[in-house]
Parts: sequence; structure tokens; C-alpha cells
Amino acid sequence: VFPWITICAVINNFYELRADAFKYCYVYRRPFAQPAWNIGSWHCAFDILSSIAIVTNTALIAMQPSVRQYFSSYNDVEYILIFVAAEHVLLAMKLAIDFAIPDVPVEVEIERVKNLYESNQALRSQVRKIYFVSIIFLYNFLE
Repeated sequence: VFPWITICAVINNFYELRADAFKYCYVYRRPFAQPAWNIGSWHCAFDILSSIAIVTNTALIAMQPSVRQYFSSYNDVEYILIFVAAEHVLLAMKLAIDFAIPDVPVEVEIERVKNLYESNQALRSQVRKIYFVSIIFLYNFLE
């Protein structure tokens, strides 16, 4: 086995690191951002992740021995049912908050509608100009 291979590998890795850093800084270009109306499927993913977090965090709290001391008068089934009920209450609170707070703030929705209205008005204005110019052109052409 070649004993200098480790030194060659370190030199190669250092060279690759510097070459990749140069490419990322000077050769590659960041793509232009595409406008989007919402975050798409990420909304569903975050919703599922937050629900799973509620369940797992409640289970972790229920498994703590220091918490079990506060509920020492209950047997195991009652203890588990208390934390299942607490988990359901937390999930219900999450759903209530999800329904109470809109995904898009009212100010943003108003601005969207305003921009859509203004772009439609500008488009109609351009269509009217083209229509009148074509009528004048036809009138002059037919004379």
C-alpha cells in the first residue's frame, strides 16, 4: 500500500474545496426567483409537522418521572388518559388557531386585489387604444 496516499488525499481534498468555492463564488449564478402566490405543499407539510410535534412533545412530558410524581394518585391507565386528553386539547387549540388566523393577512390580500384590478385596467386601456387605432387605420385605408 502506498503510504503517501493520505497526504495526496488531503491535498486533493483541499484543492477540490478551493475549486468548488471558486465556482460557487464566481462561476455559478443564482437563478432568478419566480413569484408565487403561496408556499404550496410546504403549508401541508408544516401543518402535519406541527401536529406530530404536539403529539410527541406531550408524550415526552408524560414520560418524565418528575411529572409522574404529580399524578401519583392515579393508576397507569388514568395517567395515560389524562395526557391523551391534554394532547387532544392541544390539537383542538391548534385547529382553532389555524381557523382563526388567516393564511394571508388582510392587508396583503387587499394589495393583491388592488394590483390585479390595476393590471386589468391597464390591459383594458391598451386594448381600447389598439381598437381605436385599428378603427382609424381602417377608416383611413377605406377612404
